[in-house]
Amino acid sequence: MYCKKCNKDFSDTEIIEHEDDIYCPMCGYKINIEEYYYTKDPTSLTNFLKIMLYVSIAVVVISLFVDIIQLSILADIKQLSLINPSVAQNEAELIDSIQGIVGFLSIATFIITAISYLKWVYQANLNCSGFTNEGMLFTPGWSIGYYFIPLMNLYNPFKAMKEIWNVSENPKDCHYYGNKILTLWWAFWILNGFIGFVELRTWLKINSMSYPTINDLKVFTETSIIADVFTIPLIISTIILVSAIFKKQENLIVNIA
Repeated sequence: MYCKKCNKDFSDTEIIEHEDDIYCPMCGYKINIEEYYYTKDPTSLTNFLKIMLYVSIAVVVISLFVDIIQLSILADIKQLSLINPSVAQNEAELIDSIQGIVGFLSIATFIITAISYLKWVYQANLNCSGFTNEGMLFTPGWSIGYYFIPLMNLYNPFKAMKEIWNVSENPKDCHYYGNKILTLWWAFWILNGFIGFVELRTWLKINSMSYPTINDLKVFTETSIIADVFTIPLIISTIILVSAIFKKQENLIVNIA
């Protein structure tokens, strides 16, 4: 329970009940049990996360464009090496430099976006705890912790997000069973996880070789292109999901205020 007057949280065992009314044990303020409040206002974090997600799309598109160029160069580099080795060498060095810059941007964007996303999930779950009296199956900590536990990260993050969706949709009846956007978002998440694993193994294989062949480099580049293509719908579905949950929580506050 939460008292708006003294700005304090307290447990159900501490409340004062009188003739079906509930009062704050600290200041005596009468609490409306249907009052919804933010434990922490997510507006700024939500806006920042959405900006980073849009930036992520831009970086992925750039990466996709560079990968396509690299694939084209790799397709011609053998013949070009026979005709003009110095030109082939220059093109290879140029694309390698560009890939290094894009790789740095991708890593930096991913780290900032991932941290923002995890903070957003934590806050969304925390706010849901203030919306419902039924108790949450997932704590704020575990709503993000399961992303880092093998096998459990294949389903529990989806369940935690579905609980956030359900409580945000209707705190009085949390047994609403989600939405198609949730299923679509998680399907893209699992698919990208698998493709990312294949891409990582291919990259490790390339880096373990002293002299990787043109064919090996082409396979890795093709895998990167596939990964980029499927990352875009994942990011878009995440933007839609984050926006929808934020709007639902905002509506709860506005409708009661």
